[in-house]
Amino acid sequence: MARPELNRAHWRHLRARVKAGASCAACGSPSRLEADHRIPASQGGTDHPSNLQVLCRTCNAIKGNRIMSIAAIRAKLAQQAPAVPPPRTVYTGRPARPWQPLTGDYSRRQT
Repeated sequence: MARPELNRAHWRHLRARVKAGASCAACGSPSRLEADHRIPASQGGTDHPSNLQVLCRTCNAIKGNRIMSIAAIRAKLAQQAPAVPPPRTVYTGRPARPWQPLTGDYSRRQT
């Protein structure tokens, strides 16, 4: 059953906003965007455009069926983000060895 508060023009506008390069209101991601109710419909929220926001699927899953501010979603997202160490580079002081062809004498090692 469609809710009468949001007519087709509003949904079309929201879909166009999602497709036209909008980004997630919480994390700024441009992919996997969804329309989200600021106040969930199950808690009395309406389909009025002022109650809708664009969130990515991850932020929408974090928010779930709760009333959360964008700052609270960002804080939860930061807690979930894995700490990835920077890639390690080892400097040996020597130039890289040149590529050796597959044919030839392998008994002598090139340095």
